[in-house]
Amino acid sequence: MDWKVVRGYLDGAFPIQWGTLAELVSVPVRCVATQPAELGWLEAAALPLAGLTAYQCIHEALEVRPDDTVLVHGASGGVGSFAVKLAVHMGARVVGTASPRNHDYLRSLGGEPVVYGHRMVESVRALAPDGIDAVVDLVGGAALDATPELLKEGGRLVGVADAVRVQKLGGRYVFVRPDTAQLTELASLAAQGSLKVNVFATFPFENAVDAFDLVEAGHTRGKVVIRLEDSAD
Repeated sequence: MDWKVVRGYLDGAFPIQWGTLAELVSVPVRCVATQPAELGWLEAAALPLAGLTAYQCIHEALEVRPDDTVLVHGASGGVGSFAVKLAVHMGARVVGTASPRNHDYLRSLGGEPVVYGHRMVESVRALAPDGIDAVVDLVGGAALDATPELLKEGGRLVGVADAVRVQKLGGRYVFVRPDTAQLTELASLAAQGSLKVNVFATFPFENAVDAFDLVEAGHTRGKVVIRLEDSAD
């Protein structure tokens, strides 16, 4: 964990620190944006945390360009799905690691899927023999360790799972922060249909533990949402 992040928690700089599984949550105005009429409650709930994480990786840390080839590790998950769509929207070519059962889903987002595991490097090189311009690492571990073999000279790396390792590899670590302007842009893209908010599963509040278990098991496709009994569609 980056010590700047730890200090942020200690001094109260991060208003998300207490979680949001509640009917009412008090937040600073700088953390919110207007919900577009075209976006349902479930989609609106699924957008901010994962969407902002992806946005800050793609737009800020990597500054993705239309001629880039971008590799997203964990491309079918909540953050990964948004990262793929945002990079595609920027005009980049996107390769993503995902389990085989999620490959068609990844293709529907505009990405080119590869299987993670011991043949991942070979599979990525087959698609991009000249190397990758930018890597978004959302899983850490072996996928992150393979980055030097895949990046072009001068390539860019951003990660959210292992701050120390990412920085040792010369990349940037992203810990999401609230941003009204960015959230407004994401909501607008979603309302226009340029950014799909995929809700993989919903759980009632009393089964929230099951939702966390599902996410921790991996292989979800998009976001998992906790739903209060009287929440709107």
